[in-house]
Amino acid sequence: MAIKESRQFKVGPVGVARSSKGGAIIAESVARSANQMSSIFFERAAEDAREAGIKSVAELSDAEVLTLSEDGQPESIKAPRGFGRIATKAREQALLNRFETEISLELTDKAKELSTKFRNSPEAFKSAFENHVAEMSKANGSTVFTQAIENTGAQLGSNVYHRLQAAEADRFDADMAASNSLANSEAYLTYETLISDGQFEAAEKVLNDLKTRNEIDLKAGYITKKDLLLQSRKKKAAYARGLVTNVLKTYGSGMSPEQMTQFKIAIDNVDASYLPSIDDPRLKNAFTLFSGILEEAETDIILANSIKEFASPVIQASKDRNDFETASAILRNQIAASNFDAIQSEQIGYSNSLVDISEEAERLAETIKNNQQIRNRLLLQGDNDLANSTGLKAAKSAQAFGNALIGNIVTQANNLNDMAALQTYLASPTVSNLEALTAKNETMGSLAAELLSFDNDTGGIFKFTETLSTTANSFNDEVRLQESQRKQKNFYGLLNEVRATGSMDKSNLERLNQLVSTSELQEEDRQRLLDKLTFDNGRFKLSQVFNNVKDPSKLSSLSYYAYEGKEREGAYTLSLREKRLIDEARQQMGQEALTSDTNKKGIVIGNAIETEQENAAKVRNQIENINGTLQDTKENREETNAYYDSQVKGLGYESFADYITNSQNPSNPEGNNLLNQRLRTLSVLPEDFFTIGKQLAGGGIRTQGASTLRFINFYENLKLGLNIQTSASYPSNSMFDGFTADEIAFLDKAVSVKLLLDPKLSDEARDIQLVEKLNTLRIFQSSPEFNGLLEDALKLGDNKKMSVSEFVVTEYPEYASDTQLMGMMESAIAIGFAEAKLDNSRFNPKHATKIAETVLDSLMEEDPLITNFGLTPAKTRFGLNLTTAGDRDLFITYLKDELIANVIGGDKIDWDNESFQLVRVGNDTINKGQTYAVVDENKVAYPMEIDDGDGGKIQIATYISTREPEFLKLKEIRNNALNLNSRTEAEGLELQESIIEEYPLGSAKRQEAANTLLTNVNEALLSLKAESDLGNDIYEGLGELTMYFSNPSVVDEGAFSGQLSRLKIDIEDYINTVGGAADLSSMRKLNIRIDKALGFLAAEQRPED
Repeated sequence: MAIKESRQFKVGPVGVARSSKGGAIIAESVARSANQMSSIFFERAAEDAREAGIKSVAELSDAEVLTLSEDGQPESIKAPRGFGRIATKAREQALLNRFETEISLELTDKAKELSTKFRNSPEAFKSAFENHVAEMSKANGSTVFTQAIENTGAQLGSNVYHRLQAAEADRFDADMAASNSLANSEAYLTYETLISDGQFEAAEKVLNDLKTRNEIDLKAGYITKKDLLLQSRKKKAAYARGLVTNVLKTYGSGMSPEQMTQFKIAIDNVDASYLPSIDDPRLKNAFTLFSGILEEAETDIILANSIKEFASPVIQASKDRNDFETASAILRNQIAASNFDAIQSEQIGYSNSLVDISEEAERLAETIKNNQQIRNRLLLQGDNDLANSTGLKAAKSAQAFGNALIGNIVTQANNLNDMAALQTYLASPTVSNLEALTAKNETMGSLAAELLSFDNDTGGIFKFTETLSTTANSFNDEVRLQESQRKQKNFYGLLNEVRATGSMDKSNLERLNQLVSTSELQEEDRQRLLDKLTFDNGRFKLSQVFNNVKDPSKLSSLSYYAYEGKEREGAYTLSLREKRLIDEARQQMGQEALTSDTNKKGIVIGNAIETEQENAAKVRNQIENINGTLQDTKENREETNAYYDSQVKGLGYESFADYITNSQNPSNPEGNNLLNQRLRTLSVLPEDFFTIGKQLAGGGIRTQGASTLRFINFYENLKLGLNIQTSASYPSNSMFDGFTADEIAFLDKAVSVKLLLDPKLSDEARDIQLVEKLNTLRIFQSSPEFNGLLEDALKLGDNKKMSVSEFVVTEYPEYASDTQLMGMMESAIAIGFAEAKLDNSRFNPKHATKIAETVLDSLMEEDPLITNFGLTPAKTRFGLNLTTAGDRDLFITYLKDELIANVIGGDKIDWDNESFQLVRVGNDTINKGQTYAVVDENKVAYPMEIDDGDGGKIQIATYISTREPEFLKLKEIRNNALNLNSRTEAEGLELQESIIEEYPLGSAKRQEAANTLLTNVNEALLSLKAESDLGNDIYEGLGELTMYFSNPSVVDEGAFSGQLSRLKIDIEDYINTVGGAADLSSMRKLNIRIDKALGFLAAEQRPED
């Protein structure tokens, strides 16, 4: 019922919602106060004078209400002749109420306009708005009307002024925060530079100055303590980078390759114990300082990553690689096992395809060049952190590719003579030396030329040519060369096999571990492969945990456990298996790689869940749309449009707009017809339907080649909605929400013009004629003389000119309160007159009346249940068939149940024989339905009670709305039941094919589903046993049947089906013969689960349905 919870009703064109003492929102008729509204429902609405006074205000235009005379009173304050005291008083009160509402709306709009214009200047807004209010309230004296303007203006102006002041303060704070961030970035760049130059005292001074500024900004509120914590981490990272640069710049030339390697290992492992032993006291002091940084980084993964990403490439570029052992070590430790891109590049470098190698070399060189430009730009901008991490991924891939290419070149050698020719070419890379090498070994020559070109294109930073030369010089005999080649080939062959293995599960891990352990390999390469196998197995375990996650709360809990190694309190609870697999993955992959993989999975799975939820919501909305329960809002119209944009593409159209305006014959006529019928069932039509209709009414469809004739055919089809459950048709409410009265009148006229076109003409010719006729009508209707001619044509008996509005009010006073209906009759008369004038036909008041009657007949119906307090017309636009979209009978059933439950003494009234009626009082602004008061045969409202907010009760009138959630739910249940019963044989066959395709006979997936269903039946049997003594007796009586279901091994479908059928027969026998068996909840559950299992085996039901 409407008053079960607080409701708001918007009544008539200018009604507003107000709260009662108990918080209940009581509908009010046009411009009546809450007390007047309550009174009119509880008293017999027989005060014609009061109604006349209120009605006279409803007929006033906004301008007549808002325009004040010099005395500060509305120009319309004077009551019409013949009004007595009651009517005049009611008119004055109604006028004040409507004035307050309209003035609030007008001032609100003006406040929005001025706040947008002066959004950056609160004072300018205040001045402009105060001037506007003063101009509106200007009068010779103070009245309740001028006071209403001043009070509303003062309150609105103050609220907006303070909001603009707050926004101005927010902008200033944001500017100061940005200034602080820039100052910190510049200071840390200076600090890092000073540390790298060894100017430690100057660097400390920069930090002290920065600290002072940050403390001032913190007190001012421009930054937070969290910002300071982040600055602390940036300071440590800048200090570490500066110190690394200082060590390499000052002492790098004096460090041996071994010491440089140890320095890099210490950084890569974040372990100061690996730092080399140094005799130089100055370098020893620098390493002591660096030890402190590494110790901090051991517990700060972000700091550790920052140091490694900067220091490792710098040290790598500084190392002396003159001896072969160093070059060999680089070859054996090319990439980290977790770097997918680097592994891919490495495999290309060792491949047999010169085309692939050349393309990869070109791609990597271009990427490194672009990254270097980006890095330089970031350094100039002072963003050292981002600059130093830019390009690391591409550098790793380039390093891996180049080293693999070196290995590829070496393995191509047939003998030492090939290696000698290679050495000659590397020492002097001339054309003649390359030709000499190619003549001996074409593949080696091509690969060597590619390597030198790649080394040159990357600026020589990787020194690939030097590494290859060192490697070539290291081979002194054929035996060593061949041994190295075998090991290289074995390594890359196994690396390819490892990478090609889809899932590194336990069996693949054991197989490849055995293969790697027994193959001829360099020990370093063997360890690399074993490490990669371990890493990939950890990644497989992580995937096992995240696979098929559909719940965002579970995804969040899994990610948190992967990051933190513990569960978040109060969140989704993980299983022991899930936690064990993540812990094992952490041990095998390392925390950094685990975090990276978890982040990627979180993004991909999170997007998939979000997309699935969005799609499910859209599908649910369209089901509600067909069932007539979706609210008609712009957002829902646009969503419906997107849905049908995709639907019509299957019929060969580009979009829904194309579908309703494309004059070409459809390629799928049957599909078009089905879709046309479905569109009639929608409570919310696609937005493009209204967009194109408005264009046509306003001047013509703007899309070139669009068919006006086809659109008008659609408009004619969709004007009447269709309830597929009851087969009832009704004027589509969506039309009245999406089009104005003038637009509907124009489109209706287009339908009548279309019907008069010569059917023998082609569609193209008829389209041209229709457009020409509509253009002519539109032009004439907008001409200056049109209204005058129409007023002449509407003269009645007194020969007095009459506007179309005056004519309709005079002829149909019983509908005067329905402004929308009056507007539709006015628009229809106007365009009907335009057509008659252009056709040189007669047009007089009788013709106008006939047009108005046609409008009434198309929109109204007889409904004996609907009445008014005053004059009750024979037909109504608010009959239940119209306002419930064809579900009148279902709504009456719902209404009677609600009256029994809510009306005082309602459970003692025989509502099937009670003479009650409904009075429409307005729209439910929450649920967008039509709202009615329920009255008896004397038009007195039935009373109901609600809480008054103070622990007591108050009585109010009983209201009900056509879109109450409980009624919509009832419609949904009815629709689902009817849809299930109406499934056709063809649909059943289609479902069977779909299930068999999804669960193929003999497949592991089908076996798993059958096992699950068997387990579910067994659980129901055990529940039966435990429910009661009777349940236990039935369980024992089933005998060996229970033993079959307690063994969820490999299910034989024939045996499973037979046992299920036996069990079902026995259960039904117990229900029919043993007293109390049917009342056991476990028996009902068991029956459901047996039916589910049988339905799946017969391919009539999916296991999850």
